[in-house]
Amino acid sequence: GAGDGNFLVVKLVKGIDKLAGIMNFKSKGKVLCVVAGDFTRDKNIELINGSEDKTLKIFENIDSKEPKYILYYDSWVTAITLGYLKLPEIDIPIYGLLAGTKNGTLQLIQFKENKPDIVWQRELGSQINTIAIDDVSNDGYHEIVVGTDDSFIKIFNSGGEELKAIKIEESRPISLKIIDIDADNAKEIIVGCADGSLFIYHNPNLDSLDIELKWKTSASNSIKIVSSFVNPDDGITNILFGGYDRSIRCISDCECGEKTPLEIPYNIKISE
Repeated sequence: GAGDGNFLVVKLVKGIDKLAGIMNFKSKGKVLCVVAGDFTRDKNIELINGSEDKTLKIFENIDSKEPKYILYYDSWVTAITLGYLKLPEIDIPIYGLLAGTKNGTLQLIQFKENKPDIVWQRELGSQINTIAIDDVSNDGYHEIVVGTDDSFIKIFNSGGEELKAIKIEESRPISLKIIDIDADNAKEIIVGCADGSLFIYHNPNLDSLDIELKWKTSASNSIKIVSSFVNPDDGITNILFGGYDRSIRCISDCECGEKTPLEIPYNIKISE
């Protein structure tokens, strides 16, 4: 997604080591967030973006010239993500699309009866900067983690009920990554902030919301992206983060491998 409104798909051309565009769609206003995944569950990867034109666009594939579905909002669509969620009283998890807006609207959307269907909507009262889906309560089910512009990390269950709110006093969260960085089977919440702070929160207990700050570090500018990779030499998961200082930093958890792993169940049963 680009600041001039272009929504691009590129691939690396072997031999010449250059990126070539294989899809391009121009919107009005900046493209603020992008995600790709099989939202419609037809074994095809859809391409999805949110932008300043107050729409969420869903493209069927990389050959699409126009979006197949468009959802309209009253403000910019500032954050989107895809992930499995088990809804209350439904056995089979959905592959849900989460969308957040500048005005603080949070929606869970599923694909039902051949069209996008809004499962629930919540009003958070502040711009939603980032969204992630994963198990942070160590109960084997996925939660929704949201970073808002009023300096909160908020955790919701699949039904949209707020379970916990963590206040970040120093800054505003703008990026999220949920991954196990210390090899104890429990996934940490990694938060990148507008002032360059990076916070790592962990939950040491099973089936709980005992989420606490584990450690933090900082960079000189806003941390726009947080990612990770596993070092093939030692198997340690490293955190990658970067932003407006045009650099990428790589760090790891000094306690990796020292804690007894938790026996966390995996209760998300995905149908083929």
